[in-house]
Amino acid sequence: FFFFFSQHSDLYSRLQAGFNLFASHYSFFFFFTEVHAFKVDVITKIHKAITDIQAQVLGIPIATFIALSQLKKTTALNAQFAANTVIFFGVLVFCLLLIGFLVNQHATLDTIKQEVLRQKKIFEKRFETKQVAYLEEFAAITKRLSWQYAAVYAVGVLDLLMFCGSAVYYVVHTRPIYDILF
Repeated sequence: FFFFFSQHSDLYSRLQAGFNLFASHYSFFFFFTEVHAFKVDVITKIHKAITDIQAQVLGIPIATFIALSQLKKTTALNAQFAANTVIFFGVLVFCLLLIGFLVNQHATLDTIKQEVLRQKKIFEKRFETKQVAYLEEFAAITKRLSWQYAAVYAVGVLDLLMFCGSAVYYVVHTRPIYDILF
């Protein structure tokens, strides 16, 4: 007993330090830091989803205009007709590949959205009384996700418009195709 009582203050300070460490994992600051870290991680994933296809997105108008500038008027089934057709099919393949990339990015955003919803439910259970700790962060994540979805759809519309413009340009400059269609 003498040893126990002589070491009482040291034992008490060790217990207090252990309790403080344990309690720090349940503090508001710890939870807020965890929510913020989740937000940063998700925003990084969302940002990566669009930067993966950024080069292709920037290349849509450039590649299409360069390809279309190579089309020449033709009135017969000759070498120029073949060149125009190959160029147009190149534009078609490019547009289809970009649509594939966009579908993939949309699926990635859907996966991120599901993870956000799952994590929000977890935080709702952990922060029943302190919703302010996560609501603002999740609102920012949701806003960013919405913008990314809008960007994916906008790029899809741009891709479709560029393809339609290319198709019209091809048909107008390639008379045998024009004659078949009209």
